[in-house]
Amino acid sequence: MRKILAALAVCALSGCHRPAPEGRVELLFYGTIDNSTAFSRQISQFEKEHKNVRIKYRKMNFDEYKNKVSEKSRAGLPDLFLLPNSAVRGHITTLAELPVAPDFLQKNFAKASADACTWGTKVWCLPLNFDSLALIYNPNLVPTPPQTWEQALKIAQEIHQKSRRQIGGLAIGNFPNITSANDILLLLLLQAGAPLFDAENKFNLDQTYGTDARGYPLVPATIARDFLQKNHTWNAERDWFARELAHGRVAMIVGYKWLHDRILQENSAAQVATAPVPHFASRPNFTLGAGWAVAVNRYSHHAKLATEFAEWLTAPARLITYFEATENLPAHQALLDQIAAQKSSLQFWAQNAVDARAWPSFWDWPSAFTEIRAWLATSAPDPQNPTEN
Repeated sequence: MRKILAALAVCALSGCHRPAPEGRVELLFYGTIDNSTAFSRQISQFEKEHKNVRIKYRKMNFDEYKNKVSEKSRAGLPDLFLLPNSAVRGHITTLAELPVAPDFLQKNFAKASADACTWGTKVWCLPLNFDSLALIYNPNLVPTPPQTWEQALKIAQEIHQKSRRQIGGLAIGNFPNITSANDILLLLLLQAGAPLFDAENKFNLDQTYGTDARGYPLVPATIARDFLQKNHTWNAERDWFARELAHGRVAMIVGYKWLHDRILQENSAAQVATAPVPHFASRPNFTLGAGWAVAVNRYSHHAKLATEFAEWLTAPARLITYFEATENLPAHQALLDQIAAQKSSLQFWAQNAVDARAWPSFWDWPSAFTEIRAWLATSAPDPQNPTEN
Protein backbone atom coordinates (compact mmCIF):
# COMPACT_ATOMS: atom_id res chain seq x y z
CA MET A 1 0.00 0.00 0.00
CA ARG A 2 2.80 2.47 0.88
CA LYS A 3 4.51 1.83 -2.46
CA ILE A 4 1.25 2.46 -4.30
CA LEU A 5 0.61 5.70 -2.45
CA ALA A 6 4.18 6.88 -3.05
CA ALA A 7 3.80 6.25 -6.77
CA LEU A 8 0.46 8.01 -6.92
CA ALA A 9 1.88 11.06 -5.22
CA VAL A 10 4.23 11.60 -8.17
CA CYS A 11 1.31 12.47 -10.47
CA ALA A 12 -0.69 14.50 -7.94
CA LEU A 13 -1.28 18.19 -8.57
CA SER A 14 -2.30 20.52 -5.79
CA GLY A 15 -4.01 23.24 -7.85
CA CYS A 16 -4.82 26.83 -6.87
CA HIS A 17 -7.71 28.04 -4.75
CA ARG A 18 -9.79 31.16 -4.77
CA PRO A 19 -10.46 32.98 -1.49
CA ALA A 20 -13.67 32.12 0.35
CA PRO A 21 -16.50 34.66 0.25
CA GLU A 22 -16.86 37.08 3.11
CA GLY A 23 -18.71 35.79 6.15
CA ARG A 24 -18.93 32.27 7.48
CA VAL A 25 -20.26 29.69 5.01
CA GLU A 26 -21.37 26.16 5.85
CA LEU A 27 -21.59 23.51 3.14
CA LEU A 28 -23.59 20.34 3.72
CA PHE A 29 -22.17 17.25 2.01
CA TYR A 30 -24.19 14.00 2.08
CA GLY A 31 -23.42 10.43 1.10
CA THR A 32 -24.62 6.92 1.84
CA ILE A 33 -21.60 4.59 1.41
CA ASP A 34 -18.49 6.31 2.75
CA ASN A 35 -17.92 7.09 6.42
CA SER A 36 -16.75 10.55 7.45
CA THR A 37 -13.17 9.25 7.73
CA ALA A 38 -13.11 9.04 3.93
CA PHE A 39 -13.19 12.83 3.69
CA SER A 40 -12.05 14.15 7.07
CA ARG A 41 -8.48 14.97 6.00
CA GLN A 42 -9.58 16.63 2.77
CA ILE A 43 -12.24 18.70 4.51
CA SER A 44 -9.79 19.79 7.19
CA GLN A 45 -7.28 20.90 4.56
CA PHE A 46 -9.91 22.80 2.55
CA GLU A 47 -11.13 24.58 5.67
CA LYS A 48 -7.58 25.65 6.54
CA GLU A 49 -7.23 27.19 3.10
CA HIS A 50 -10.71 28.76 3.30
CA LYS A 51 -10.89 30.25 6.79
CA ASN A 52 -14.57 31.18 6.65
CA VAL A 53 -15.81 27.83 5.30
CA ARG A 54 -17.07 24.86 7.26
CA ILE A 55 -18.03 21.60 5.55
CA LYS A 56 -20.20 19.02 7.27
CA TYR A 57 -20.19 15.54 5.77
CA ARG A 58 -22.96 13.18 6.82
CA LYS A 59 -23.46 9.52 5.98
CA MET A 60 -27.17 8.72 5.73
CA ASN A 61 -29.16 5.53 5.58
CA PHE A 62 -30.37 4.79 2.08
CA ASP A 63 -34.05 5.67 2.56
CA GLU A 64 -33.26 9.04 4.12
CA TYR A 65 -30.72 9.73 1.42
CA LYS A 66 -33.18 8.96 -1.37
CA ASN A 67 -35.58 11.51 0.08
CA LYS A 68 -32.87 14.15 0.43
CA VAL A 69 -31.71 13.91 -3.18
CA SER A 70 -35.20 13.77 -4.69
CA GLU A 71 -36.58 16.80 -6.48
CA LYS A 72 -39.68 16.83 -4.26
CA SER A 73 -37.59 17.64 -1.20
CA ARG A 74 -35.19 20.02 -2.93
CA ALA A 75 -35.59 22.68 -0.23
CA GLY A 76 -33.84 20.30 2.17
CA LEU A 77 -31.10 19.21 -0.17
CA PRO A 78 -27.43 19.47 0.79
CA ASP A 79 -25.01 21.66 -1.13
CA LEU A 80 -23.15 18.60 -2.38
CA PHE A 81 -23.95 14.91 -2.47
CA LEU A 82 -22.56 11.66 -3.77
CA LEU A 83 -24.44 9.83 -6.52
CA PRO A 84 -23.89 6.37 -8.01
CA ASN A 85 -22.95 6.76 -11.66
CA SER A 86 -26.07 4.91 -12.76
CA ALA A 87 -28.34 7.45 -11.02
CA VAL A 88 -26.94 10.67 -12.48
CA ARG A 89 -29.46 10.93 -15.33
CA GLY A 90 -32.36 10.30 -12.98
CA HIS A 91 -31.43 13.27 -10.77
CA ILE A 92 -30.40 15.71 -13.46
CA THR A 93 -33.17 18.17 -12.56
CA THR A 94 -31.53 18.53 -9.14
CA LEU A 95 -27.92 18.84 -10.34
CA ALA A 96 -26.02 22.00 -11.13
CA GLU A 97 -24.26 22.11 -14.46
CA LEU A 98 -20.54 22.25 -13.74
CA PRO A 99 -18.13 24.61 -15.52
CA VAL A 100 -16.06 21.70 -16.80
CA ALA A 101 -15.57 20.65 -20.41
CA PRO A 102 -16.53 17.04 -21.33
CA ASP A 103 -13.10 16.68 -22.94
CA PHE A 104 -11.47 17.33 -19.56
CA LEU A 105 -13.33 14.36 -18.07
CA GLN A 106 -12.50 12.12 -21.04
CA LYS A 107 -8.79 12.96 -20.79
CA ASN A 108 -8.46 12.63 -17.03
CA PHE A 109 -10.93 10.03 -15.76
CA ALA A 110 -11.86 6.42 -16.52
CA LYS A 111 -14.05 6.48 -19.62
CA ALA A 112 -16.99 4.78 -17.93
CA SER A 113 -16.93 7.38 -15.16
CA ALA A 114 -16.50 10.31 -17.56
CA ASP A 115 -19.41 9.09 -19.71
CA ALA A 116 -21.64 8.71 -16.65
CA CYS A 117 -21.10 12.35 -15.64
CA THR A 118 -21.70 13.76 -19.12
CA TRP A 119 -25.07 14.36 -20.76
CA GLY A 120 -24.88 15.93 -24.19
CA THR A 121 -22.28 18.67 -24.04
CA LYS A 122 -22.70 19.32 -20.33
CA VAL A 123 -21.01 17.90 -17.24
CA TRP A 124 -23.23 17.18 -14.22
CA CYS A 125 -20.85 15.58 -11.72
CA LEU A 126 -17.20 14.76 -11.10
CA PRO A 127 -16.02 11.14 -10.73
CA LEU A 128 -14.79 10.04 -7.32
CA ASN A 129 -14.26 6.28 -7.25
CA PHE A 130 -14.41 3.43 -9.74
CA ASP A 131 -15.54 -0.19 -9.73
CA SER A 132 -16.45 -2.76 -12.36
CA LEU A 133 -18.01 -6.18 -12.72
CA ALA A 134 -15.66 -9.17 -12.87
CA LEU A 135 -15.76 -12.94 -12.62
CA ILE A 136 -15.01 -14.01 -9.04
CA TYR A 137 -14.32 -17.73 -8.75
CA ASN A 138 -12.91 -20.59 -6.70
CA PRO A 139 -9.61 -21.61 -8.37
CA ASN A 140 -9.76 -25.06 -6.77
CA LEU A 141 -13.02 -25.70 -8.62
CA VAL A 142 -12.21 -23.69 -11.76
CA PRO A 143 -8.46 -23.96 -12.56
CA THR A 144 -8.86 -21.99 -15.80
CA PRO A 145 -11.48 -19.22 -15.81
CA PRO A 146 -13.83 -19.21 -18.82
CA GLN A 147 -13.55 -16.51 -21.45
CA THR A 148 -17.08 -16.90 -22.82
CA TRP A 149 -20.47 -17.44 -21.21
CA GLU A 150 -20.82 -20.64 -23.22
CA GLN A 151 -17.64 -21.98 -21.59
CA ALA A 152 -18.80 -20.76 -18.18
CA LEU A 153 -22.11 -22.60 -18.51
CA LYS A 154 -20.39 -25.85 -19.51
CA ILE A 155 -17.98 -25.65 -16.56
CA ALA A 156 -20.82 -24.77 -14.19
CA GLN A 157 -22.95 -27.73 -15.24
CA GLU A 158 -20.05 -30.15 -14.91
CA ILE A 159 -19.23 -28.96 -11.38
CA HIS A 160 -22.89 -29.05 -10.38
CA GLN A 161 -23.40 -32.60 -11.64
CA LYS A 162 -20.15 -33.98 -10.20
CA SER A 163 -21.01 -32.57 -6.77
CA ARG A 164 -24.50 -34.10 -6.98
CA ARG A 165 -25.98 -30.61 -6.87
CA GLN A 166 -24.22 -29.72 -3.65
CA ILE A 167 -22.06 -27.04 -5.30
CA GLY A 168 -23.63 -24.36 -7.44
CA GLY A 169 -21.74 -23.94 -10.67
CA LEU A 170 -22.62 -20.37 -11.60
CA ALA A 171 -24.62 -17.89 -9.51
CA ILE A 172 -26.27 -15.71 -12.10
CA GLY A 173 -29.82 -14.78 -13.01
CA ASN A 174 -32.95 -13.14 -11.68
CA PHE A 175 -32.58 -14.16 -8.03
CA PRO A 176 -32.89 -12.12 -4.80
CA ASN A 177 -29.81 -13.79 -3.28
CA ILE A 178 -27.57 -12.28 -5.96
CA THR A 179 -26.37 -8.78 -5.12
CA SER A 180 -26.25 -6.49 -8.16
CA ALA A 181 -28.44 -8.90 -10.13
CA ASN A 182 -29.77 -5.92 -12.09
CA ASP A 183 -26.25 -4.83 -13.02
CA ILE A 184 -25.43 -8.32 -14.26
CA LEU A 185 -28.65 -8.53 -16.28
CA LEU A 186 -27.86 -5.19 -17.89
CA LEU A 187 -24.33 -6.32 -18.74
CA LEU A 188 -25.66 -9.47 -20.43
CA LEU A 189 -28.11 -7.44 -22.51
CA LEU A 190 -25.44 -4.95 -23.54
CA GLN A 191 -22.99 -7.72 -24.41
CA ALA A 192 -25.67 -9.39 -26.51
CA GLY A 193 -26.07 -6.18 -28.48
CA ALA A 194 -29.68 -5.65 -27.46
CA PRO A 195 -31.09 -2.22 -28.34
CA LEU A 196 -32.69 -0.98 -25.14
CA PHE A 197 -34.28 2.28 -26.29
CA ASP A 198 -36.51 3.26 -29.18
CA ALA A 199 -36.20 6.38 -31.32
CA GLU A 200 -37.84 8.47 -28.59
CA ASN A 201 -35.40 7.19 -25.93
CA LYS A 202 -38.12 5.16 -24.26
CA PHE A 203 -37.11 1.83 -22.77
CA ASN A 204 -38.11 -0.89 -25.24
CA LEU A 205 -36.44 -4.27 -24.83
CA ASP A 206 -38.19 -6.28 -27.55
CA GLN A 207 -36.74 -4.44 -30.52
CA THR A 208 -35.41 -6.39 -33.47
CA TYR A 209 -31.94 -5.72 -34.73
CA GLY A 210 -31.45 -6.79 -38.31
CA THR A 211 -32.09 -10.34 -39.58
CA ASP A 212 -30.34 -13.69 -39.41
CA ALA A 213 -28.97 -15.66 -42.38
CA ARG A 214 -32.47 -16.95 -43.15
CA GLY A 215 -34.03 -13.50 -43.05
CA TYR A 216 -35.76 -13.90 -39.68
CA PRO A 217 -35.81 -10.84 -37.38
CA LEU A 218 -33.12 -10.85 -34.71
CA VAL A 219 -33.94 -9.89 -31.12
CA PRO A 220 -30.48 -9.88 -29.49
CA ALA A 221 -31.98 -9.69 -26.00
CA THR A 222 -33.09 -13.30 -26.38
CA ILE A 223 -29.41 -14.33 -26.37
CA ALA A 224 -29.17 -13.18 -22.75
CA ARG A 225 -32.52 -14.72 -21.82
CA ASP A 226 -31.69 -18.10 -23.37
CA PHE A 227 -28.38 -18.16 -21.51
CA LEU A 228 -30.01 -17.40 -18.15
CA GLN A 229 -32.65 -20.06 -18.66
CA LYS A 230 -30.07 -22.72 -19.48
CA ASN A 231 -28.27 -22.11 -16.19
CA HIS A 232 -29.76 -24.69 -13.84
CA THR A 233 -27.02 -24.61 -11.21
CA TRP A 234 -28.49 -21.91 -8.95
CA ASN A 235 -31.82 -21.09 -7.33
CA ALA A 236 -33.50 -18.74 -4.89
CA GLU A 237 -33.25 -21.20 -1.99
CA ARG A 238 -29.50 -20.98 -1.72
CA ASP A 239 -27.73 -18.64 0.70
CA TRP A 240 -26.33 -15.26 -0.30
CA PHE A 241 -24.11 -15.95 -3.29
CA ALA A 242 -21.00 -14.27 -1.86
CA ARG A 243 -21.27 -16.32 1.33
CA GLU A 244 -21.67 -19.47 -0.74
CA LEU A 245 -18.44 -18.68 -2.60
CA ALA A 246 -16.64 -17.84 0.63
CA HIS A 247 -17.39 -21.32 1.93
CA GLY A 248 -16.82 -23.27 -1.29
CA ARG A 249 -20.48 -23.87 -2.13
CA VAL A 250 -20.48 -22.14 -5.51
CA ALA A 251 -17.78 -22.10 -8.15
CA MET A 252 -18.33 -18.77 -9.95
CA ILE A 253 -20.13 -15.50 -9.34
CA VAL A 254 -20.08 -12.03 -10.91
CA GLY A 255 -19.55 -8.95 -8.77
CA TYR A 256 -17.68 -5.77 -7.99
CA LYS A 257 -14.44 -5.27 -6.07
CA TRP A 258 -16.34 -4.40 -2.89
CA LEU A 259 -18.03 -7.81 -3.09
CA HIS A 260 -14.66 -9.52 -3.45
CA ASP A 261 -13.57 -7.74 -0.26
CA ARG A 262 -16.74 -8.87 1.54
CA ILE A 263 -16.03 -12.50 0.61
CA LEU A 264 -12.64 -12.33 2.31
CA GLN A 265 -14.24 -10.66 5.33
CA GLU A 266 -16.70 -13.55 5.48
CA ASN A 267 -13.88 -16.11 5.33
CA SER A 268 -10.26 -14.94 5.29
CA ALA A 269 -9.20 -18.43 4.12
CA ALA A 270 -11.60 -18.46 1.18
CA GLN A 271 -10.28 -19.72 -2.13
CA VAL A 272 -11.02 -16.76 -4.39
CA ALA A 273 -9.58 -15.43 -7.64
CA THR A 274 -10.65 -12.86 -10.23
CA ALA A 275 -10.79 -12.75 -14.03
CA PRO A 276 -12.42 -10.56 -16.66
CA VAL A 277 -16.15 -11.14 -16.92
CA PRO A 278 -16.99 -13.59 -19.77
CA HIS A 279 -18.73 -12.55 -22.97
CA PHE A 280 -20.91 -14.26 -25.55
CA ALA A 281 -19.00 -16.05 -28.30
CA SER A 282 -18.48 -13.84 -31.37
CA ARG A 283 -19.69 -10.81 -29.40
CA PRO A 284 -17.58 -7.86 -28.10
CA ASN A 285 -15.84 -8.35 -24.79
CA PHE A 286 -16.38 -5.61 -22.20
CA THR A 287 -17.61 -5.18 -18.66
CA LEU A 288 -19.89 -2.74 -16.84
CA GLY A 289 -18.33 0.16 -14.97
CA ALA A 290 -19.69 1.65 -11.77
CA GLY A 291 -18.69 4.03 -9.03
CA TRP A 292 -19.73 7.25 -7.30
CA ALA A 293 -19.44 10.88 -8.29
CA VAL A 294 -19.62 14.25 -6.53
CA ALA A 295 -22.58 16.41 -7.57
CA VAL A 296 -23.64 19.95 -6.68
CA ASN A 297 -27.20 20.89 -5.81
CA ARG A 298 -28.43 23.47 -8.30
CA TYR A 299 -30.65 24.98 -5.56
CA SER A 300 -27.74 25.53 -3.18
CA HIS A 301 -27.24 29.11 -1.99
CA HIS A 302 -23.50 28.45 -2.23
CA ALA A 303 -23.36 26.54 -5.52
CA LYS A 304 -20.22 28.36 -6.71
CA LEU A 305 -18.27 27.47 -3.57
CA ALA A 306 -19.68 23.93 -3.59
CA THR A 307 -18.47 23.55 -7.17
CA GLU A 308 -15.01 24.74 -6.15
CA PHE A 309 -14.92 22.12 -3.40
CA ALA A 310 -16.13 19.38 -5.77
CA GLU A 311 -13.36 20.21 -8.25
CA TRP A 312 -10.80 20.37 -5.44
CA LEU A 313 -11.96 17.11 -3.89
CA THR A 314 -11.65 15.15 -7.16
CA ALA A 315 -8.17 16.43 -8.04
CA PRO A 316 -5.44 13.71 -7.95
CA ALA A 317 -3.90 14.81 -4.64
CA ARG A 318 -7.20 14.50 -2.78
CA LEU A 319 -8.13 11.27 -4.56
CA ILE A 320 -4.92 9.76 -3.22
CA THR A 321 -6.05 10.72 0.29
CA TYR A 322 -9.46 9.20 -0.40
CA PHE A 323 -7.85 6.00 -1.71
CA GLU A 324 -5.62 5.79 1.34
CA ALA A 325 -8.63 6.08 3.67
CA THR A 326 -10.96 3.67 1.86
CA GLU A 327 -8.95 1.53 -0.61
CA ASN A 328 -11.70 2.34 -3.11
CA LEU A 329 -10.11 2.79 -6.52
CA PRO A 330 -9.95 6.44 -7.58
CA ALA A 331 -11.71 7.23 -10.85
CA HIS A 332 -8.79 9.32 -12.12
CA GLN A 333 -7.17 7.51 -15.06
CA ALA A 334 -3.56 8.46 -14.23
CA LEU A 335 -3.98 7.03 -10.73
CA LEU A 336 -5.60 3.88 -12.08
CA ASP A 337 -2.67 3.46 -14.47
CA GLN A 338 -0.24 3.76 -11.56
CA ILE A 339 -2.08 1.06 -9.61
CA ALA A 340 -2.40 -1.18 -12.68
CA ALA A 341 1.37 -1.07 -13.19
CA GLN A 342 2.19 -2.38 -9.73
CA LYS A 343 1.92 -5.86 -8.30
CA SER A 344 -0.77 -5.75 -5.64
CA SER A 345 -4.20 -7.12 -4.84
CA LEU A 346 -5.65 -4.07 -6.60
CA GLN A 347 -3.79 -4.52 -9.87
CA PHE A 348 -6.48 -6.61 -11.55
CA TRP A 349 -9.27 -4.21 -10.60
CA ALA A 350 -7.37 -1.21 -11.95
CA GLN A 351 -6.67 -3.05 -15.20
CA ASN A 352 -10.33 -4.04 -15.45
CA ALA A 353 -11.23 -0.36 -15.91
CA VAL A 354 -9.88 -0.41 -19.47
CA ASP A 355 -12.76 -2.47 -20.89
CA ALA A 356 -15.52 -0.97 -18.74
CA ARG A 357 -18.50 0.83 -20.21
CA ALA A 358 -20.87 3.21 -18.49
CA TRP A 359 -24.51 2.51 -17.85
CA PRO A 360 -26.56 3.91 -20.75
CA SER A 361 -27.90 7.35 -19.81
CA PHE A 362 -31.49 6.79 -18.76
CA TRP A 363 -33.62 8.57 -16.22
CA ASP A 364 -35.63 5.67 -14.71
CA TRP A 365 -33.67 2.46 -14.32
CA PRO A 366 -35.91 1.08 -11.53
CA SER A 367 -38.87 0.99 -13.94
CA ALA A 368 -36.68 -0.43 -16.68
CA PHE A 369 -35.60 -3.34 -14.49
CA THR A 370 -39.22 -4.03 -13.59
CA GLU A 371 -39.81 -4.47 -17.33
CA ILE A 372 -36.68 -6.58 -17.75
CA ARG A 373 -37.71 -8.95 -14.99
CA ALA A 374 -41.22 -9.28 -16.40
CA TRP A 375 -39.73 -9.93 -19.83
CA LEU A 376 -37.46 -12.65 -18.44
CA ALA A 377 -40.52 -14.44 -17.09
CA THR A 378 -42.31 -14.50 -20.46
CA SER A 379 -40.42 -17.57 -21.62
CA ALA A 380 -40.46 -20.46 -19.14
CA PRO A 381 -37.44 -22.77 -18.70
CA ASP A 382 -37.38 -26.07 -20.52
CA PRO A 383 -39.64 -28.45 -18.51
CA GLN A 384 -37.32 -31.32 -19.43
CA ASN A 385 -34.46 -29.59 -17.64
CA PRO A 386 -35.94 -27.68 -14.70
CA THR A 387 -33.99 -25.35 -12.46
CA GLU A 388 -32.34 -26.84 -9.40
CA ASN A 389 -34.62 -27.55 -6.47
